Amino acid sequence: LIANEIENNRAIKLLSNIERWGINNCIILNDEPANIANTLYGFFDKILVDAPCSGEGMFRKNDEAILDWSMEHVNSCHHRQIKILEEAYKCLKDNGTLVYSTCTLNIIENEKVIEEFVLNHPDIELVKIDVDWGMPGFKTTIDTTKCRRLMPFHDTEGHFMAKMIKHH
Repeated sequence: LIANEIENNRAIKLLSNIERWGINNCIILNDEPANIANTLYGFFDKILVDAPCSGEGMFRKNDEAILDWSMEHVNSCHHRQIKILEEAYKCLKDNGTLVYSTCTLNIIENEKVIEEFVLNHPDIELVKIDVDWGMPGFKTTIDTTKCRRLMPFHDTEGHFMAKMIKHH
């Protein structure tokens, strides 16, 4: 398992958790996604992008999350998420699986990110997450109902997931 956390203080916390859990087959990186893509091009069978987001799912737990929220931040997150997916895509082997997730609720950082990414990559197939919890994603110009959402009324903060396969 190779994990990357670009924020230094979060990488240190992640390393501490990995050590505390006794996991010894994990490497923690603290680097820009583009640098990783240059080194590990086409290397991974599976990639999980837990994307930095505006954190709307944290509103119930953290008043600061509400104060930090703005449409400008949402749009900035969207562009950053696309860039991260682009670098993850480069690292993925043919027939590899790419999962994208956030802890935010808005369509801009969730379905619209997936829509833009899939439309820009004809070799990427969005596949249905076949579970019975949560709810389907909101429909866009592509079938983003294959994605899954967990909303606050599902007794959670709020999460979004999309699963894609890279064909070549």
